[in-house]
Amino acid sequence: MLHGKHFQNGSKTLVIVFQNAAKPLNEAIPAIFNNKCDQKQVAEMHERYTWIKFAERVKEADYLFIKDHFSSVYGWYFIDSGTFIYEQLNTELTAFIKSHGYQKVIAFGSSKGGTGALLYGLINPLITHVFSLVPQIHVADFINTLCPDEKRLFFADNTAFEEQVNQIFLFASVI
Repeated sequence: MLHGKHFQNGSKTLVIVFQNAAKPLNEAIPAIFNNKCDQKQVAEMHERYTWIKFAERVKEADYLFIKDHFSSVYGWYFIDSGTFIYEQLNTELTAFIKSHGYQKVIAFGSSKGGTGALLYGLINPLITHVFSLVPQIHVADFINTLCPDEKRLFFADNTAFEEQVNQIFLFASVI
């Protein structure tokens, strides 16, 4: 479940980069929903890392760019087609951090990625710092604005799940 790109510079500091929603993926949502864009094409779109040049220039830290290829498009790092995945992803993230011996862990992201950075910063005690730019707090509301006709990709026609998604940060504070 935890997949992406790991840049190792020999540092005890890890910057976890939660990617924002890229324009090509947003524009592809109707085609994905109508099976006119296959998952191989979607996977290729996920290979575009927004902050990669920064990671290549600033070598004082290691970087983990996490892919958010869930719900056939993306799942804000915590949902996959009507199922919560944050506990499993967090378990794998914890194991990754421990296996590399990181002492300082920074969760970073903007927009959709800011949501991931904020969520995992709240639930993972190994994350020591969070830098979250314009996170989408009410994710279901955002999805209903972005792609109301295709929201089944994310919620699987489950209105109770949809409401839980919208309230994830209420739950995260007690997890």
